Amino acid sequence: MSIIDIKFTINDFLLNQESLQNNNKYSCPICCEFIYKKSIYQCKSGHFACQGCWETSLKNKKECMICRIKVNLINDLSRCLVIEQFFSKEECFWCDKIVRLKSLQEHEYQWL
Repeated sequence: MSIIDIKFTINDFLLNQESLQNNNKYSCPICCEFIYKKSIYQCKSGHFACQGCWETSLKNKKECMICRIKVNLINDLSRCLVIEQFFSKEECFWCDKIVRLKSLQEHEYQWL
């Protein structure tokens, strides 16, 4: 019997990431990457983007990438906690317990 190196996690199977990624409301509007496990910031007008896009943009221009409102520093932005919290918890497939997403894989291994 040989050991096979698996390159997937339980989360890859439980979260239908393909359908989430195809939905624009779950993607950064700048880099179009899926915002799962990313810090999301928004300007005073409510336009959001991932932290990486804000940091890159603020090096070049001190404004929102969408509405051009003045933004000097990343500290001038607020975290978009609603979006972050949407992805922070998930129901366990095995026991229906709501678990923090970063702990879900470890939690579900106890059921295997």
